Amino acid sequence: MPPNVPFQGEEKLNADLPPNATALDFFRLYLTDEIVNLIVEQTNKYAEQYISSNDIKRHSPVNNWSPTNDKEMIAFLGLCMLIGVVYKPHLPLYWSTDAIYQTDIFPSVMARDRFMLILKFLHFTDNSAQGNSANLNGDRLRKIKEITQLIRNRCRSVYTPGRDLCVDESLLLFKGRLAFKQFIKTKRARFGIKMFDLCTKDGILLDVIVYTGDMSNDLISIPNRDFLMSERIPITLLQPYLNKGYRLFIDNFYTSPRLADFLLDNGTMLVGTVRHNRRDFPDVLAHMQVWSVSGVA
Repeated sequence: MPPNVPFQGEEKLNADLPPNATALDFFRLYLTDEIVNLIVEQTNKYAEQYISSNDIKRHSPVNNWSPTNDKEMIAFLGLCMLIGVVYKPHLPLYWSTDAIYQTDIFPSVMARDRFMLILKFLHFTDNSAQGNSANLNGDRLRKIKEITQLIRNRCRSVYTPGRDLCVDESLLLFKGRLAFKQFIKTKRARFGIKMFDLCTKDGILLDVIVYTGDMSNDLISIPNRDFLMSERIPITLLQPYLNKGYRLFIDNFYTSPRLADFLLDNGTMLVGTVRHNRRDFPDVLAHMQVWSVSGVA
């Protein structure tokens, strides 16, 4: 029998919501003023840099640029999300007056040319502060590093989960050119950006690590312990939840006796499918009909 590790947490929402909260209220739990202001600041800054360093043609739409603000940016991001729900083959068609394509919500929120201008200048970091890319230690996420970290911090702070957690990979659909784009035939998207997610049993995201190829700087190292990358991923994601009696569910990509022992030593249960031929996997467990790992008994 696995040892009993009492759960010491309390599932709760760590934020105030108004009575009869709307979808926007929940969305704003994560898209905070700090994040919106960052996008507004960097978008306006990039637009200034672009206009000052380029010869703008007389009839270019860029001549119509005016600085954006937080209210307009929230509307822009809302339309971006809606574009993911309402599919059309080309962006301008969202503002089409043709009866076949017409979707009134888009022109009622923002003019097409204004949307395209904001999209052209949308930025999350200061290009002039990036310096020589050779001095950035090959950080492939440097253009979105700050906003990604803000969102991760918010995911950790908004919600305290119940006992059961899960680590798994997801694939964000992306078909453009990208050095770390992945192909996973078993995923619905198949092509895209792979991420390792820590979620509750209800699917609430608590943390995420974007896979960029080399993850040595993204994953923590345990002194005197030679963990594999597949073991370091859940260890890294679980750092705020260790020694609290949580129970982690994972698949056989992550499961190993070493990981189970480490988590058990840190007050965390592990439940996962296994690969019986994995390195250091005990023979006595390899021939069992049902495998359950929660520390190596």
